[in-house]
Formats: sequence, structure tokens, C-alpha cells
Amino acid sequence: MLYAAFYEATGMYNGCFNSLATWVTRGKYCHSEFVFKWSPDELREVGEKLTGFVHLRRPVDHVVYVSIYVLWGGMVDYRFLTEDAAQEFFRVPKCMLPIDVSFEQELQIARWLFTQYGCPYDKLGAMLCVIPWRKAQKQYTRYFCSQLMACALNNVDITHIHNPAAMSPNRLYRYLQALRDPGA
Repeated sequence: MLYAAFYEATGMYNGCFNSLATWVTRGKYCHSEFVFKWSPDELREVGEKLTGFVHLRRPVDHVVYVSIYVLWGGMVDYRFLTEDAAQEFFRVPKCMLPIDVSFEQELQIARWLFTQYGCPYDKLGAMLCVIPWRKAQKQYTRYFCSQLMACALNNVDITHIHNPAAMSPNRLYRYLQALRDPGA
């Protein structure tokens, strides 16, 4: 199962820049990322089919959550999450929108994301995403969180977001909500 996770400007995301970002983009979210929820069999298949994904030393007998993300000052990366993690960074997020895709489409998205693994964070792009100053592209050399997600969804034909570089977390949230409930 694939989710789009959204974070408010609280806890580890508390700060002036994140609060300003939520205000400027007219919403409550300052960060977004993908969360994959895989059964043991799905995780095994992911490990076999994705180059660059960790190969676990022991078989897993429970559902696993994997986040693929990019944070301010970092690079495109992934981490394992649990529902009861002591540290917020490793905890399954509270706000997750399910994205209606098949397991094969999840693999396509994860595969594309791993081709971007290690790409740096786009600070300027994040600060100016509300101004349509950047040319629309299928992929970039650097990303901010919601731009990475928009590109991934576009590259596997799940969405057709015109300009991923103009997609804030709040705009992406509204876009995905409209896909789930077209009448709203």
C-alpha cells in the first residue's frame, strides 16, 4: 500500500521557516513524503527487484513501513518506520493519504525514486515554489519534498501534474485529495 504522508510544523518540523511555509502555501503542512506499507512477501519482492534497496539479513514476519523522502539540507533517502518508535523521525506519520495504485505501480514508483537516490535538496526551489519561475520537467537534479513526489507520480503516469517544481506540500495534499474525492 502506498501513502502520501504530510507533516505539520510541529515537533521536529517546528520552526519559523516551516511555519512561514505553511502560511504562504495556505495550509497546515510543511513537509510530505511517500510511505510504503509492505507485507513480508511484498518486501521480499521489493528487495529482489529494486537495485539499491537494502537486503535484510533476517526474514521479516510483520508489515514494514518504508519512507522515501528528502529533507532540508539532505538528499533523497529512505528509512524504516514503526508505529511505536520513540523518535518522531522513525514513527509512522499520523496524516497519510492512501494512493490507489497496484503493487506493480508501487514498484515502478519506488524504482524511479531509487534512480533519484542521493539527489540533493533544492532549497531555492522550496522557498520559491509558490512562484512559477521554474520550467516544468520530468525530473530534476535536486528536489524539495513535494516536488520529488509529484515527479515520481508523473513519471509512472499516476498523475499529470503540469509543473512539479510549483507543487508545495499543501498543494500536493489538495491535489491528491481531489483525486480521491473528485466531487469535493
